[in-house]
Amino acid sequence: MASSAKFCSQCASPLPEPNPPFCSQCGAAVTGQAIESPPPPADVNVTNDPLPVTVNPSPRPRFDPTTAVIGALIGAYLLIGFMIVYEFFDALRTLFNILLVLNVLPPIIGLIRNKHNKLAIFLINLLLGWTFIGWVIALVWACSGDRDD
Repeated sequence: MASSAKFCSQCASPLPEPNPPFCSQCGAAVTGQAIESPPPPADVNVTNDPLPVTVNPSPRPRFDPTTAVIGALIGAYLLIGFMIVYEFFDALRTLFNILLVLNVLPPIIGLIRNKHNKLAIFLINLLLGWTFIGWVIALVWACSGDRDD
């Protein structure tokens, strides 16, 4: 009568003895929970789905140095802008503050949405944001979706 091999229920490695206290591969305690056959390998389609689910192996990181530089530049831009507004424009202070915050809206949206081209959005807004058309271009670009290449 041939004895069947037992496998660890944690790592599926074969157990050398009939009743070992611990698995020699993963160290898990074997408490009568050894299985008769190992589970199928991970790359085998167990559910028999016609289309396997694919996972993006390398998503874009949530933080990169470009984000830090653009964030610091936006902060410096706002700080200098607020200082100029409070120094020279007493009568229209609130209006200038609102316009200053609206001016940096496109790069902030680009950073929040983690756009692939957030540096270009920041530069367009910095160089052409004083024109209404340049600001609208930067805003539309920041709000649009990324293309899949």
